[in-house]
Parts: sequence; C-alpha cells; structure tokens
Amino acid sequence: MSGARFHSPTNHLGKAVTQPGGKPVATALADAQSQLDDAAEQLAGRIDEILGEIGALCARPGGPPPDDLYRLAREAAGLAALAHLPDLGLAAHALCSLIDLSRRAGALPEEQIQVGVGAMRLLRHPERFSEEARKMLLDDLKAVLAKALKTASA
Repeated sequence: MSGARFHSPTNHLGKAVTQPGGKPVATALADAQSQLDDAAEQLAGRIDEILGEIGALCARPGGPPPDDLYRLAREAAGLAALAHLPDLGLAAHALCSLIDLSRRAGALPEEQIQVGVGAMRLLRHPERFSEEARKMLLDDLKAVLAKALKTASA
C-alpha cells in the first residue's frame, strides 16, 4: 500500500451559491449596469480629451504628425464601443485607414484628415442627430475613404 494522500480543494463558488443571502439577481444586474454607465461616462471624458489633442495636432503648422494622429485615433476607436459610441468608433477607424493610405501615397491630404476628424467630433454626441443623419455622415466618410483608396492605388 502506498502512502498517497488525496486532497480535494474547497469549491468556494459552490459553497457561496448554496448559502443564503447576497443580492437578488435583479439588484446585482442593476448595480452592474450602473457601474458600466459610470465607466462609459469616464471613457467619454477621455474621448473628449483625445479629440482636444487631435485638434491641437491639426492646428500645428505643417499639419499633424501622422504617427501621433494615428495613435490618438486608434485610442479613440478602442474606447468608443465601451463608451456606447459605436459610430464614433467607425469614424476613428476610417481616420486610421486614411492615415495608412496616406503613408503609402507619401502625403497626408489635409482635406481628408479634416473630414475624418470632423466626423469624429460630430459623432461624439450622436444624440444630436437622427439615425438617418448619422448613417449619411458615415456613408460620406466611407466615400472619402473609397476615394483615398482609389487615389492611393493609382
């Protein structure tokens, strides 16, 4: 006979589930939603800061440095979904694509960048626009991106 011992770890989750007490599910879900809403407000504040930084970059003589602009737009795109701003995220992704295309072409067209940045600023407050107006804005942004792609491939 060997001296092997078997040990079974305590199942803390199973223990907690079987004990009485705690929050009702509806209360826990409401608390979680409240925390998500608070986080979304904080993230929206960071997006406002990013838009301010982008504005400062675009105001520089000679235009914005592409790498800095790309980094800020990418950060805004990442935060947009968490801040309940999916359309702003699409605009930020489009701006990143414009910057990528401009790197291939060797120049950063100021008009196209202004369109991308302007779309991000407008879509920061989607409640100001109807669903149709937001869709039209995103369609126009896609058209600018398509034109830039066509120009870059020529």
